[in-house]
Amino acid sequence: MAIVLDLAERLCQDRNTDRPDRQFGPHVIRNQIQRMRRSLRGSVREGFRYVHKLASPDGVEFVTIERQPLWNNRREEQHGPFDIIGDVHGCLEELLELMALLGYQEKRQERKFVVTHSDGRKLAAE
Repeated sequence: MAIVLDLAERLCQDRNTDRPDRQFGPHVIRNQIQRMRRSLRGSVREGFRYVHKLASPDGVEFVTIERQPLWNNRREEQHGPFDIIGDVHGCLEELLELMALLGYQEKRQERKFVVTHSDGRKLAAE
């Protein structure tokens, strides 16, 4: 999702003039607005599914942004520390040996492995 502040050029110029810390010429704002509008045309190609344009000061002032985690965001339920081991295809014995060196205990339950660590570490293997 993209949130675009598409405010009038005159408003941006006036606010720039009122800035005590730094100002830049009107051509900078004009160029930024042109680039922003050009980039909006390609926003779908850039991967933005939704583009929300806020085109008035009232719209900017009263908007509420609420973050919604993606379905695959597991930050709330998964906490590290993690040990990540990659490219273990076909190397089960080597993986088990490395897990033991890292302090993991594994138990086989039917066709599954249950892996635990006494310090609460978590293993991710590919």
